[in-house]
Parts: sequence; structure tokens; C-alpha cells
Amino acid sequence: MRVVNFAHGEMMVVGMYLAWAAFEYLGLPPMLSLPLIAALFFVLGLRAAARPDLAFIGRPEHQQFLLLLAVAILW
Repeated sequence: MRVVNFAHGEMMVVGMYLAWAAFEYLGLPPMLSLPLIAALFFVLGLRAAARPDLAFIGRPEHQQFLLLLAVAILW
């Protein structure tokens, strides 16, 4: 895909926070909430990929780099 994602770590941290929140507030074990959180991220990714105004795969590489760097900084 030729996309350099600088936000992998930040996405993992958000997933861990969601697992902790599910454990703390809903009483779900982290291993049970893991597939639910993965499915949530999958659906959010599909929604973002389905919208042509949000898709950045076809854009130049420097725009992809700046977008993912901004996501890493904001998260």
C-alpha cells in the first residue's frame, strides 16, 4: 500500500484504554473485550475507507505522512 503509519502505537494505546475502561466500568475481562474493540476499530476503518473524501490512499506520499503524523501527535 506504500503508506507509512506513524499512529500504530497511538492506536494500540487507545485500544488498551478502551479495554481498561470496559474492565473497570462494565466488568468485562480484557481478553473478552479485545475482539469487541478490534471489531469497533475495523468498523471505524471501513467507514473511513468507504468515504472518498476521507480516503488518503490515492494522495501523494507527503500528504499521507503529514496526516498520520498529525494523528500520532493528536492521540
